[in-house]
Amino acid sequence: MREANDTNRYGIFNNILGSVREPLLVLDSDLKVVKANNSFYQAFNVKPEETEGILIYDLGNRQWDILSLENYLKTSFSEFHI
Repeated sequence: MREANDTNRYGIFNNILGSVREPLLVLDSDLKVVKANNSFYQAFNVKPEETEGILIYDLGNRQWDILSLENYLKTSFSEFHI
């Protein structure tokens, strides 16, 4: 039963992610990419296998390695830590 619930949640998650038109990244608490939507892959001309599981600052040619972004994300994650 639990496996069916997890599968259903994953399907719902993917449907929501797929319905967002703007590029979207989902990060874990270590700031690694869990998932991105197709808009992200198209906008930044990347593939899931070169994006998922990667630290946000290491994406692409490290264009996301921005000190102000790092400070913002770390502050945001620490405030909303579950």
